[in-house]
Amino acid sequence: MVFKENLEDNIARLDRLAFEHLLARDIDGFRAYLKETNNFIDGKDCLQLLLCLLPANAQARLLAYDTSMTKTGEKDRSVSYAAMVFHDPAKPALSPQLDKVRPLVLRRPEAKPVTPEGESQDNLPAVPATPTAPAPPSPEKKEGES
Repeated sequence: MVFKENLEDNIARLDRLAFEHLLARDIDGFRAYLKETNNFIDGKDCLQLLLCLLPANAQARLLAYDTSMTKTGEKDRSVSYAAMVFHDPAKPALSPQLDKVRPLVLRRPEAKPVTPEGESQDNLPAVPATPTAPAPPSPEKKEGES
């Protein structure tokens, strides 16, 4: 869709229409929305598959929403980003298990490594190397072959 005025408001309105169908797990409504609006959504096929696979009791919630327009200030194009969670209300949320997972720490080489809690990683055990399978034996050449 092309908007001539109130770009941010119109894009947000268009996105909210899509979110309403996704959050309600309404695949038919989402498909009708796509057809009516011609809104280009990169993950539309994945979203439809997700809606088909979700259990009937799954609840949805929009966690975050933003547009590239608000970040870049460009007024001739915009990409929308949304984070949603679908969960089973009967099951408790998982809690972090920091004792079972070593966090991936991205740092400059000169920086001292720390955990997300700010503790030094100097005393953490090293992660063992992943064993590699031995290479398959090369076929032996028969006499007369080069």
